[in-house]
Amino acid sequence: RQIELGPKFSAATDEDGNLYTFGNGGTLTTMGWLGHGNAESQLRPKLVESLVEDQCRVQRVGVGEMHMTVLTTDGEVLTTGHGAYGKLGNLESIDRLYLDTVAVLTPDAYHVSDIAVGKSFNLALTSTTTTAQETRGGKLFAWGKNSKGQLGSGMGLSVDTFAMQEYPEPVEGESDTLLHQRIVKMSAGHSHAAAISDDGGRVYFWGMSLQFDPTLVEELNGVTIVDVACGEDYTLALDERGALYSFGVASSALLRGNSGVLGQGSKVQQLAQATLMEAFDPPTQTVRQISAGWKHAACLVSTTTTAEEEKES
Repeated sequence: RQIELGPKFSAATDEDGNLYTFGNGGTLTTMGWLGHGNAESQLRPKLVESLVEDQCRVQRVGVGEMHMTVLTTDGEVLTTGHGAYGKLGNLESIDRLYLDTVAVLTPDAYHVSDIAVGKSFNLALTSTTTTAQETRGGKLFAWGKNSKGQLGSGMGLSVDTFAMQEYPEPVEGESDTLLHQRIVKMSAGHSHAAAISDDGGRVYFWGMSLQFDPTLVEELNGVTIVDVACGEDYTLALDERGALYSFGVASSALLRGNSGVLGQGSKVQQLAQATLMEAFDPPTQTVRQISAGWKHAACLVSTTTTAEEEKES
């Protein structure tokens, strides 16, 4: 049902809500990354048996560098792995060997509808249930490392290498940018994040030591964005027509040049503003889905050849 690939390990869920993890399980000093109670690495997907024993079914899973976050079908948020910088969300910085509840985000207090996980921080999207059983709200919470403003809490130049938040707090910023916004989608990258509001599909961005408060991506005003994906140092935004935009950094020391993640050609290594990706031309080529990895990106495209014929590539 879902596959999440991380820099050191990965996770997958099946149709029954079971969770499987595989890859690096930890080191001599930190463990519990895979949720199996130890630091053992797994060469094949292994069922996280503790969730089966607790009768927990997984709705969504997110993978960081050395921690994992899970949203259950009952609305619980669970975390495991490396606890430094408060990224497990429980007022402590100790490792956890098994998935454990983030106490602030209990189903009794909030209805969590989605999660997103960056390298060392987390986002949770919540909504409230009215008496008519309608879900409303769309408040965004964040916790974990905040060294580059990735939690959207403001503080500007006072943010340093050790900045962190040990429990979930609303993402509003010092200027209350998102205070009255209903968020419908979000994504977390290496050290930045982006979110879409329901008022015309506006996009807000923060982190990377560029923006410490959620900041409106003004060049996308007038464009209805329906999906957003954050990679290592770049962001992709998909509009309702199937056009794709990118901004951020594509330079790579490892690749000795341009990683190509911006999709703007070999000469473009950095974009301060969201820019249309001209490789796609709706409605002839319509982007349907997007995915952003650390140093690569992918999308699913529908190609229309005639008025009656459409094929996916």
